[in-house]
Amino acid sequence: MAAVNEAWKVLGDPDRRASYDASLVALARAASPAPRPTASATARANGSAPREPPPGPAARWAVRLPWVVLAAVLGLIFVVTAYAGHIRSSGPTQTSLVSARTAVDGVITVSSCIVLDDDARAIEVGCDGPHLGVVQAVVDAALPCPLRTEGYYDPSGAKLICVTRT
Repeated sequence: MAAVNEAWKVLGDPDRRASYDASLVALARAASPAPRPTASATARANGSAPREPPPGPAARWAVRLPWVVLAAVLGLIFVVTAYAGHIRSSGPTQTSLVSARTAVDGVITVSSCIVLDDDARAIEVGCDGPHLGVVQAVVDAALPCPLRTEGYYDPSGAKLICVTRT
């Protein structure tokens, strides 16, 4: 009980408590050597940020992986579109196969084959023989033909026959 009363006297008085705390701090400093400052503490004291170790191989791949995936996807898109255009443009087209089997009925429609008469008017002929070209569109005489086609009037002059030359 005497030790508790003595502790209460020291802790209850602010002046005695401050001197007791100071003696404890001095005792702790004398018992342990001063710690050496680390590189990060020295860097912080100098006002510069500490240097981080360089990333390992796994961290480097984590940074590069999105770019590698993006490049692979773009390459795949390029290859697919290049071959899609090549396949579509090579070989006989579906229209030429259909028109080769179509009988000549005197009515000019899309995929018909034509020749020109003496007045430069379009006349339907069979696609298996000599012809000027294949009809791509039939439009009103006042309208223009689509790009990459040539326009010729039908025998009545009411329609414009848009032809791709063969």
